[in-house]
Parts: sequence; C-alpha cells; structure tokens
Amino acid sequence: MTVAIRLLQNGITPVVYEKETKIGGILTNALPTFRYNKDLFNQVINYLESHIEIKYNQEFGKNLLIEDLNDYDDIVFAYGCYKERSSFKESYKAISLLKNKELLNSITNKKVVVIGGGNVAMDISRSLIKLGNDVTIAYRRDLANSPASQKEISETLQDGVKVHECVSPLEINYQNEVITSIKFQKMELYNDGSTRLMFRPLDEYLDIPCDIIVEATGSSGDYSYLQRVYPEIFNSKGWIDTNLSFQTSIAHIYVGGDLNTGPMDFCSAAASGEIIAKSIINSARIASIKGQNIMIGGSFNPPTIAHKEMLKKLNELSPNKIIVLPNGDTYKVNFNDKKLISFNHRFNMCKLITDNISGNFEISDIENNLEWGVYMKKILKNVLIVIGVIVCIIL
Repeated sequence: MTVAIRLLQNGITPVVYEKETKIGGILTNALPTFRYNKDLFNQVINYLESHIEIKYNQEFGKNLLIEDLNDYDDIVFAYGCYKERSSFKESYKAISLLKNKELLNSITNKKVVVIGGGNVAMDISRSLIKLGNDVTIAYRRDLANSPASQKEISETLQDGVKVHECVSPLEINYQNEVITSIKFQKMELYNDGSTRLMFRPLDEYLDIPCDIIVEATGSSGDYSYLQRVYPEIFNSKGWIDTNLSFQTSIAHIYVGGDLNTGPMDFCSAAASGEIIAKSIINSARIASIKGQNIMIGGSFNPPTIAHKEMLKKLNELSPNKIIVLPNGDTYKVNFNDKKLISFNHRFNMCKLITDNISGNFEISDIENNLEWGVYMKKILKNVLIVIGVIVCIIL
C-alpha cells in the first residue's frame, strides 16, 4: 500500500494483486480494532480503491502466476509472512484466530494459554480476555527480552492477562480426551552476546491448566513458488538477497516488508515501501532522460571536479545532447567576497572539461547574448531541463 500511494503521488499508476478480499493485510484482516484507528485506515484503502486497479482473490503461485506479470516494468513482492509456526495440532493459531472473528467471538469463559511473546501474542491475549476468558501468556524468555513493544506489554498486563515467563511447552495433558493443561519446562536465561538473552532448559517443570491453547510463535513467508521462478534472487542459505533499495539481482524485481526481513512491525514494512517507491520513481525519471536533450545551467564560477562528475553521470543515461549553459556576465553573485569570472573564461573552462568526456556536449553562450525571457522561451521548446533534485538523485 505504501508503494502504491507513493507511486500515485509521483504520476505512476500501479496495479495491486491481493490474495484476500480486501487490501491491508493483517491491519485489515486480523489486527484488533483497539490497536489502531480503523476509520482512518479505511480512508487510505478507499483512496487506493478509487485511484488504482486492485485485483482481489489473487494468490501468487496459485491463481496468479509469473507469466501474468510479464508486461510490468517493475514488480514488488510484499505479501508478508502468513505461514504460522505450530507445535501442536490441537492448538489454535493466533493470526488465523484473529482473522476468524466468528470463531474468536465464540470462545468465552475459557481458560486459555497463549504461547509466545510477540505483539501477536499480546493482541490475541487482549482480544480473548475482553471476551471474558481467563488468559495466561507463556513465553520461553521474560517479557523484558520479548519482541513485543513495551506499550503492547503494558496494555496487555493492564487488561489483566497473566504471564508465565521463561517456560517452553512440552506436551498437552488430557483427561477423557479433553485438554486439561499443558506441561512446560522451565528455562534459564543467559547472555550469549546477541541482542536478546538466550534461553536453556532447566530440570524443572510445571503444568498450566487450560481449556484452549493458542500458539503465537511466529510465522514465515511462503517462498516456494518464488524460489522456483526466480532461484537467482536467493542466497545459499535460502534467504532473498536485496540491496539497500530492496532490489534483487533481477533489477526490476523488489521484495519488501516481512517477506524480505521476516516478521517485524508495521512501521518497518511501510519504511521498506517508501524506499522501494523512491527507487522505482528515480528509475522512471532516469529512463525518461534517454534520448532527450539535457540542459545544465549555473554560474560555473569556476567549473569544478563536481561539475565534471555530474556531467559524466548524466552522459551515462544516454541523452541525445547535454547543453552546458553558463550564466552571463550580468549574473549577480550573492557572496560579497566572491566575484564573477568573465563569461568567456568560464565558457572556455567548461569546454575544456567536456572535451575530456566522451559524449555529445554543447557549451552555449546564449545567456550572455540574450535576455532571460527570450532564451528560456527558445530553449523550453525542445530541451529537457534537469533540475537540482534530479541531479542529486543521479549522483
């Protein structure tokens, strides 16, 4: 969604393929409404739906195949990590349960153990306790070393959710084929030099009574089809390799959000979208320069190595011609301690620079010979003016 919005704002109309019946991912389909302003988020969805084509019920690798995307200049894969990890077939999976509102609302007055310590564990625990359940979170580390945000943890505890820290699930206990409790092994935390304390088992155990078990132990992306069609974008460990712009070794393919990084927060996913959009926009701008006439204006007082490198970079974009336009002698220098070198001297220095660069260059004396309005009207008829922002992007 972030990529689509930024592209739209810059004159590029994307097409979005969505697996579900509504765009927005977990925010739309699973995240509890107490976590965010849903009305505001729906305004964003409505904006996109009214401005771009969104093709719903399209799952990559199922009814959306790689050949369906051949006509696009750029492809962004950002379908997240929706494959939930699980240790017990008898358990509910947290994200699936959050998405299934009817099933979620049917769970009331139960003793529930939620396994996990991330934001999803907090979300499902808060949702269940609001439905009148007795909810306990069991996590293999302590909350201080959990991936959940401090705000989420604080609000979860305020809602009355109980917590068992440093425990790892072993097996489910039954009586007459009905779940009665789950057996945990206690863990000891230690510093292994990583960002969070690591855990190791102790010879101590406990049972936590429960009627229902919910696992919120993380998720992963489904890379199976992507690996078949684009094996070259994966490294030897099976991870997708991208540069700082989230661009793969195949230049027109980007992978962003959780699908690239693994499960993280929404801000991180949106940030990757901003970076991807900027890269696509810059590529489109650069492509528009090919075969065009480019004019570079300035005082060139004097021409510097930076000017030379800029001209070399622009020349790599295959323009038809690069016109260097030094300011005339009437140009006002804004520094009291600096004077404008004569036009003829600056003109000749610019020529010396361009003579040493392979390309089609023209040093124009038009500004020294015509009034501003006259020469601008003449040039704007057939010249692409590259402003400072685009030059900075290229450099």
